[in-house]
Amino acid sequence: MPAKTKNALAEALKAIYIVVNTKGGVGKTTTSLQVVIPWLFERINKSATPSNETKKIKLYEIDENNDSKQNFGNSQIMDTHLVVNPEKELEDIFINECASLERDYPIVFDIGVGPSTKALDTLANITLDEKIIFIVPTKNDEDDYNDTLTTIEKIKQINKKPNIIIVCSDSRWDFGDEENYLKPEFGLIFGEFLNLKTNKPFPSIFSQGAIDENYTSLTKTALFIETKVSMQQTLYEVAKTYSYIESSKGNNEYEKRLVDAKSKYEELAKAGDIEKASAANKEFLLERKKLALFRSCKNFATKNLYPVFEKLESIIISNFFN
Repeated sequence: MPAKTKNALAEALKAIYIVVNTKGGVGKTTTSLQVVIPWLFERINKSATPSNETKKIKLYEIDENNDSKQNFGNSQIMDTHLVVNPEKELEDIFINECASLERDYPIVFDIGVGPSTKALDTLANITLDEKIIFIVPTKNDEDDYNDTLTTIEKIKQINKKPNIIIVCSDSRWDFGDEENYLKPEFGLIFGEFLNLKTNKPFPSIFSQGAIDENYTSLTKTALFIETKVSMQQTLYEVAKTYSYIESSKGNNEYEKRLVDAKSKYEELAKAGDIEKASAANKEFLLERKKLALFRSCKNFATKNLYPVFEKLESIIISNFFN
């Protein structure tokens, strides 16, 4: 890695990331917890070893409707703090932590729709030259478009030339084919819808908001919800579990439990203990279902999550720290 790129990455890994949109239901928490935090964790802990304790990513959650500390109770990648009073607490956090010259770690803010306006107004009064990356998830209806523009204008009160990345949430397509699939799907965002009154395209969110065309997408999947509900972990963490299973070549607790459950069933079935054999079969099917979930997460991450990490990193290093 060239020295300039290496220095830019080092700066990116101690920046402040604010995930925000004044519109609800556009994927802010999914973007924060399933993309931004896993990407930062992956990069910061890339050279981690069993004797080198991994560093969790600090998350300030400004959303009365979410409690990631509880919802992701088994997560080993985030250090979550709930902000109840953003007007007061944000000022303390920025002055005493974000602005500290001693800080050598990134901070992620997940700002919910309720407190978003107050939070952005507060930030406009207290931020100075701190390096902030604003990540604005959106979908593709008219309300999303208008609220995203409102969010961009609010951000510009904090910084006249802000670092903004638009995330096209819940895309129906696999990552990587923007021209053929993503841009037509998010036609309002990219200025591909025709205004029949003027016979001209509606302006894109980038031209209308007067921001650079920095964007990525996030493919829709039920796995984000399933891993949270079933494992209380991020999809990234569950995918990494399957990578560990593959690399261990059968020498891991997950496949051992599957083998043990199968052996137990076979012994009980052979002995004619139908009731206990049935219970052992349920145990086998449960362990098999876990492995299938782990594999599904790994396959999704390989195709649609890790490439987003790369795109995000490329935008940040090339455009914000060059």
